[in-house]
This record gives sequence, structure tokens and C-alpha cells, in this order.
Amino acid sequence: MSLLRATVLAFSSVILVACGGGSAAAGGADVATGLELTTDAFTFSAPEGWESPEDAAPQAIAFAIDVDDKDGFADNINVLSEDGVTKFPDLDERGKAAKASLEKSQAKEITIEEPIQLDGEAAATITAQLTLRGIDYRTLQLAVVHDDRGYIITFSFSDDLSADMQRQIAESVAASWAWTS
Repeated sequence: MSLLRATVLAFSSVILVACGGGSAAAGGADVATGLELTTDAFTFSAPEGWESPEDAAPQAIAFAIDVDDKDGFADNINVLSEDGVTKFPDLDERGKAAKASLEKSQAKEITIEEPIQLDGEAAATITAQLTLRGIDYRTLQLAVVHDDRGYIITFSFSDDLSADMQRQIAESVAASWAWTS
């Protein structure tokens, strides 16, 4: 199994995105204009140049990865359907529950951030530092409920990407997000 595939599978089991051109999103991020990913519940655009390899993340309902990333860690986004999120309709409680879940996975530097909007739905936003097979990486997770379904959107980034850039990438993908149901 390749390191890339193993890394992707590990991220999916733990629980997007050079900004392309486009119109400005809230917070000043450009709207992502890369590959469009579509499910029965939503669509979004990944960053320019990102791809969605077949069977790379079988647990994810949507997945994209920066296949050209050469620093030993491929930045990526995966979306999981997680009904447990619906147990926390209050945004603050949802953030605390996501933080507790990350604590169980031995994440460090876990912080509940300002919410990010996904097509009118506020998502609890949590950042953390994790290590996989000796490689440190950062995550920015969004926990959101829409039409009585819960979703966890996880952005995983190389450790050397600034927190501001990580947030900008997440906001750019979020600005492209559209609920279809």
C-alpha cells in the first residue's frame, strides 16, 4: 500500500485547496474553482489542481487531494456523513463534542475557532495538530448539520502551512459549497 493511500485511509478513519480564482468569499478568501465534487446532498469545488482518486478514501462521501504536493504530506479534504453530529443541534455543544472526539485521537493544540458558513449553515470549526507515522500535520474540521443529517468535513494540511492559509483554504471551499437537498 502506498504511503499516500495509507495516509488517506488513516485520515478517513480518524474522523481542500489552493485558492483558485473566482469571486471573493466572506472573510476575503476567493471561491475555490477546481474540481467540482457532487453528492446527493451537496456540491463543492476543491482547490485548483486537486483530484479525487478512485477508492482513495472509501469511508468518505467526498474526497480531494493535492496530488502534486511534494513535501511528504498530501494536503486533502474528506467529507464523512456522521449522524452523531445531529445529537448536538447547538453550535457550541457541537464544537465541544468535536473537540472531545479529537482529544480521544490524541490530537494536540485543539482549538474551537469561529464558525465557518456552508451555504447558510453554521459549522462548528475546530483546529488541531496530529501525528501519523511520524509525520506532523494540522487539521481544520467543520461539523455541520443540514436536513437532519450530520457531516464532518476535514481539511488536513502539511504542518508548514500557516494557520491563516489553512483558514483561507477552508473558507474558499466553504464559499463554493451548495446544499442540493
